[in-house]
Amino acid sequence: MFCKNCGKKLDDKAKFCDSCGTAVTGDTKDKAVLNNSTITKAKKFNFGIIYAYITSGILVFLAVFFSFLGSYEDGFWGPFIGIIILSVLLGILVTFIVKWCKKGFAYEDVSEDLSEEEISRYKGLGGWLILVIIGLFVTVLWYIYHIYEGITFFKDGIVEIFSNPASEMYFPGYASLLKFELIVGTLFLASAVYLIFLFFKRSKNFPKYYVLLLITSVVYLVLDYVIFFSLTVPSDEMKQIFDEALSEQIIEIGRSVVPAIIWGLYMVKSKRVKATFVEK
Repeated sequence: MFCKNCGKKLDDKAKFCDSCGTAVTGDTKDKAVLNNSTITKAKKFNFGIIYAYITSGILVFLAVFFSFLGSYEDGFWGPFIGIIILSVLLGILVTFIVKWCKKGFAYEDVSEDLSEEEISRYKGLGGWLILVIIGLFVTVLWYIYHIYEGITFFKDGIVEIFSNPASEMYFPGYASLLKFELIVGTLFLASAVYLIFLFFKRSKNFPKYYVLLLITSVVYLVLDYVIFFSLTVPSDEMKQIFDEALSEQIIEIGRSVVPAIIWGLYMVKSKRVKATFVEK
């Protein structure tokens, strides 16, 4: 048995949801008894207000963090505008995570959200889900290429050149960053392959894990950017390459955040997703 308001699993003998207080017996009204006498309406998740608080917190944290990294040495407004944009986008993802934790995900009890007619109409791996599975296959191919490229850097001695203090291309810490990217890339590759398996199995866990992959991908890109930004650039020649790489990473973060928001919303709102992914 699940709560009709927040979707949390309940004991069969429960009269009220211990998470949101909604009544689960009798006529299942959207009111709950508190302190054995007071009847109050269950609190709703105010997305806008919580998003504003979370985004403000992220903005302050990133502004202070990048100030310690010396991001404002060549000017304040350029980097700060970038931080604002990043905070706005990350705020949406974090707010969805908070809502997920507080109210439960959108697939706890599909039967109460869709009618039999809607389930019959939308059930199936079609519609926009075709783009989802194509995207997963592309992700697998991209990570295979990314891992192959990283291994090639090590085999061809390129990383050794960057790691040699006597080399003009010496870049301390870059080899460790490449190893980190290889490990994370391998984990993401395995995750994408597993999601493809869940997709064709029509597992009810697919939407949750897919949204989680979208979020962790964005978090990883931001973390990778921060680590790369914190590396010491030994020469002016390397600084130009360094700045170009940072610009490319900023663009990549933007390309990841926007699709993560779009497809995350689709997974939560889509009737086809709710009607299709129901297998254990």
